Amino acid sequence: MEPKRLFVIDGTAMVYRSFYAFSGHAELTLKGRSIGMIYGFLSSLFMLCRRENPDHLIVTFDTGTPTFRHKMYPEYKAQRPPMDEDLRQQLPLLYELVNLLRIPQLSMEGWEADDIMGTLAVKGEQAGMDVFLVTGDKDFYQLVNDKIKVYTLGKRQAPPTVYDRVGVEKKFGVPPEKVIDVLGLMGDSSDNIPGVPKVGPKTAIDLIKRFETLERVLESAEEIKQPKLRQNLIDFADQARFSKELVIIEKNVPLEDGQEQVPYGPMNNPESRSKLLELEFRSILETLNQIETVDIEEIEPTEESRSNDNRQYHTVTDPKSLSEMLERLNQAELVSVDTETTSLDAMQAELVGLSFSVDSGDLVESWYVSANHFVDVPEQFEALTPSTLRPDTSREQTFILNELKPFLTGDIPKTGQNLKYDMLVLACYDIEVNAVKFDTLLASHLLNPTARQHNLDALAETHLGMTKIPTKKLIGSGSKQISMADVELSQISDYACEDSDVVLRLTHLFQPKIADDNMKKILYEQEIPLIPVLVRMEKTGVKLDLDLLSQMSQQFQEEIEELIESVHDLAGMPFNMNSTQQLAHILYDKLRLPPGKKTKLGYSTNINELERLAPLHELPKKLLRYRHLAKLKSTYIDALPQLVHPITGRIHTSYHQAVAATGRLSSADPNLQNIPIRSEDGGRIRRAFIAGEPGWVIMAADYSQIELRVMAHLSGDARMIEAFHSGQDIHLSTAAWMHDMPPELITSDMRRQAKEVNFGVLYGMGEFGLSQRLHISRKRAKEFIEQYFANFPCVKGYIEEIHNNARELGYVETVMGRRRPIPDINSKNFNVRQNAKRVATNTPIQGSAADLMKLAMIAVDRALIEENYQARMLMQVHDELVFEVPPEEVKRLSERLKELMGGVWDMKVPLEVSVEHGYNWLDSHG
Repeated sequence: MEPKRLFVIDGTAMVYRSFYAFSGHAELTLKGRSIGMIYGFLSSLFMLCRRENPDHLIVTFDTGTPTFRHKMYPEYKAQRPPMDEDLRQQLPLLYELVNLLRIPQLSMEGWEADDIMGTLAVKGEQAGMDVFLVTGDKDFYQLVNDKIKVYTLGKRQAPPTVYDRVGVEKKFGVPPEKVIDVLGLMGDSSDNIPGVPKVGPKTAIDLIKRFETLERVLESAEEIKQPKLRQNLIDFADQARFSKELVIIEKNVPLEDGQEQVPYGPMNNPESRSKLLELEFRSILETLNQIETVDIEEIEPTEESRSNDNRQYHTVTDPKSLSEMLERLNQAELVSVDTETTSLDAMQAELVGLSFSVDSGDLVESWYVSANHFVDVPEQFEALTPSTLRPDTSREQTFILNELKPFLTGDIPKTGQNLKYDMLVLACYDIEVNAVKFDTLLASHLLNPTARQHNLDALAETHLGMTKIPTKKLIGSGSKQISMADVELSQISDYACEDSDVVLRLTHLFQPKIADDNMKKILYEQEIPLIPVLVRMEKTGVKLDLDLLSQMSQQFQEEIEELIESVHDLAGMPFNMNSTQQLAHILYDKLRLPPGKKTKLGYSTNINELERLAPLHELPKKLLRYRHLAKLKSTYIDALPQLVHPITGRIHTSYHQAVAATGRLSSADPNLQNIPIRSEDGGRIRRAFIAGEPGWVIMAADYSQIELRVMAHLSGDARMIEAFHSGQDIHLSTAAWMHDMPPELITSDMRRQAKEVNFGVLYGMGEFGLSQRLHISRKRAKEFIEQYFANFPCVKGYIEEIHNNARELGYVETVMGRRRPIPDINSKNFNVRQNAKRVATNTPIQGSAADLMKLAMIAVDRALIEENYQARMLMQVHDELVFEVPPEEVKRLSERLKELMGGVWDMKVPLEVSVEHGYNWLDSHG
């Protein structure tokens, strides 16, 4: 019988290892709170469990209080800096998680974790177990024997290293029983253990190999030929003996009997899963699922997580069952709707099936209508003319959609998860879904805007305690992935019914929470009405001048090749311009340019460093130009034509309402928000965006300085309000007040500085940030900010009020009532707290501007339909709406846009809207 295996983890060492590996990862924050160390710790813990499946598992931690070694030697570890505040704030949560995972954790005042580990190792050995000490600390080599080994985790995904007696001698140079002798001689700088001066690892090992023990080394010091070494061994003999005593790991810590055999787990239990979901550690949870199946017996059914007994799933594959389903749907008060398709790209996706769910009392009933397995279509049914976008629609699909269309376009209230996708899929089949009353994705984002995930699997786990059927279980992943159209009927039916079932349950759960949190107005008057607007925009898409892009690609390539040749000439040799190491060698070693910021890989060659070096040498200047052109070419000029739809001949972006915590729309595939405008080269790309109809023009309606106007409205600052009412150039006015000069004497550079201050205040920028932006001293930047607040005193008061409210309430709000949690505004960590204050300052302004833009889009879309415009809304980019317009509608629509967008909200300052038009997007800006 194999002996039991005990793994004892050096928790303190793993904490620091994880903190430095994952600190600074922006995505590893929750509600502004860093959780990177916890993520790293759990990743290592579960990697260990998955590899080794321990019989017994214990985690040890230091207490932070003085131990017996501090009493022996007050300087012990005295040189170590205080624990990072960011790390300290994560520790209580880590301890809680280890406890929820039901893993024994040991710490004891007066003793280090090392000594607890040593004691557990001996106890485990005496109990007949194989013991593995999980640590990277070389001190533990002294404990290794036939039953005790040191287990060192590899970096990233590298395998661990297990040190037995042979391994220790190979790694450290001496067998385990002589490790403390070597350490006594060489000391340990990390623990501030002195050892013998000038005796390093190699010398110490050579001495022990020659004389066998530290004591015999000291007794034989006169035999040492090197004078300095001989004298140090004589002079510091007592210090060496004392150092050896300090490094000996104690093996008699007073632990409870049998502590080494305390069981652990099950780790996969309701409490641990709930906490992991709260932290949004989905990948960690998936790893835990691979280690242990969830302890189902411990999960008590709740009203939200109803069992299989109160749900009925049906598969619909014939007209009779389809008719019976529709009879139920048309009598329901609310129906959840979901589609199954062949692609995540709604414009390219082919319909595989649809699922619907309704509830009556305690029963949730769901149906999956399979478009690929439908039979017995009546012979007299004549297929309708297929949609232009779906010319290959089968007779069976057409029949199903024909039968479903009255319900989908009718007044029965509907809910879904990211219904915009399903609506766009159906719009490509000429079905316009109506009566959308709820969307669980949007509700989740409103309720928790800083959460990293709002997908259906995560919501089911978090709110219902349900682990959904994973998509990859149906279609696989990677090279072996199949289409949803090829999945077996019974599998896809269960999966699809579960989707619509979960959506319905989440809807009932979220609806009262939306009401309690006073989010009703923003959800029902803004986010839900915006969905069909975005569907129409995405379906319309925007036309590109492909010939122009092709010409630009060739022109850019020619200049890029010239720049490469020129840079190589300046360097005196060819090199890989995209290699950080090679470029650093050229800049700092060969050209002897002054190095700046240093990274783990050497001196930085990022854009800030190149901009710093550009005035000093032509090479970094040309390299900046090369990077600029190469990025534009690869990201836009060459990439955009690849995204043109094969039927529409247009590109179709996807707008996301549930990404930015401020509520701003984001754009993807392609990201139209990032089409550059500031540089001349970037602006040329916008010239390729053209109207899709002959003779039509592109029209752009742009809010002027909307965020500054929102600030004026929210702060109520009389001077700022007057500036906007009188039609002044706010940046020019600010510069005049800042410099105490008449406006006509203000230079363009002064105005630029004032603009940076205006927007810097909006974004919560401090004196350091402003000094960096303006390339001025921090003292001068501080003076600018003080002058700004002196001229706009209500702005300063408003910002202070925002911060005070955030401290008290824990969140900030936009004008429409969108909330964003700001938990870190009360952090003890200065940097964390300052960042939270910047977020608190910016969110009500940027978020309110986003709210106004969404309301404007809804109003404009309604007018285009009700007033029978041919014009189409194509894009929303920052503070701008872009349209394609027939020439006869230009004047009428221009005036109507100013009226609609300018009157979308009653503000203390006018909302000024600039409307221009031209034959392409660039020219539409005048």
